[in-house]
Amino acid sequence: MMKLPTFAAIVALVAAHDPAFAAKQHGQSVALDPGGIEVVDGDTIRVARGYRLGPDDPIGHGRIRLLAIDTPELHNPRCANERVQGRAAADRLRELLQRAAVARIVLTGDRDKHRRPLARLLLGDMDVADILLRDGLALPWRPGRPAWVQRGLHWCPDWQPPPEN
Repeated sequence: MMKLPTFAAIVALVAAHDPAFAAKQHGQSVALDPGGIEVVDGDTIRVARGYRLGPDDPIGHGRIRLLAIDTPELHNPRCANERVQGRAAADRLRELLQRAAVARIVLTGDRDKHRRPLARLLLGDMDVADILLRDGLALPWRPGRPAWVQRGLHWCPDWQPPPEN
């Protein structure tokens, strides 16, 4: 009787021959000088051109969205407080990067609705998302309109969400 390969064996075989599949399954990471990371806002970074995880996955091409958090908006904030808090989150992220000796970007293989790669940003053994959450500069990200409204009202208690379409 012929023995069928396990699911894990199939995944390993496909991953060995398809780098994009491997990235999606296990993530890829790259260590880089924190000075090569530009802070766009508290939950979005841009990596200096030239850093690559592989021939098919450049990370220096555009913005990268940090996984698991949502920080106040700097661009198109819902109120003045959100802009102030957004600036504080971005400044804290810059401060963390300036103090770090090395940064590691761990890509998930997924993208957000704006097509930005989703990733974790590690400084030493700390995930910056955990630091920003601890410092009160970020909220946990959850999908959907109700979560979006809740986050908006957290930063702007008097904000009136637009009606659903």
